[in-house]
Amino acid sequence: MPTGVYPRKKKSLKERFESKFSVVQTGCWEWERRISVFGYGQFAIEPGNIWQAHRFAYKLYIGEIPKGVCVLHKCDNRKCVNPKHLWLGTQEENIRDMMAKGRDRKATSDKNGGAKLNWEKVIKIRSMAKYTKQKDICTQFGIERHQARRIIKGISWK
Repeated sequence: MPTGVYPRKKKSLKERFESKFSVVQTGCWEWERRISVFGYGQFAIEPGNIWQAHRFAYKLYIGEIPKGVCVLHKCDNRKCVNPKHLWLGTQEENIRDMMAKGRDRKATSDKNGGAKLNWEKVIKIRSMAKYTKQKDICTQFGIERHQARRIIKGISWK
């Protein structure tokens, strides 16, 4: 072996796992690596053996997960892998928890944080429609023509 070159110590599974999250102000251990399309962290134990990170955290720090049981979040943060924020439950309990916390409904109208419009703008759009071209309304409010048409006709923002 050449002088000054040392073989790297292979990290344990726990060390590898713990290098992939950071602790945030809420107390969550937020996963910073690969995220699934459903918003959950993913951890590759070995090539081809990928776990949801919160499930792996539960198994690593707390213990076995019985077959058919879900690992649920007290904090409602899908990226969280803090074992203190995780609990076991059935799919039915998961659904009840989701509904009790109001996560079963999609945010609509101005309750949607990503909405470009609010009720004040919608009212203005409807009043402008009598004397302004839809194209100009779309430009002013940064919306598409089909969106403006649905608002004016009362199909959306009822």
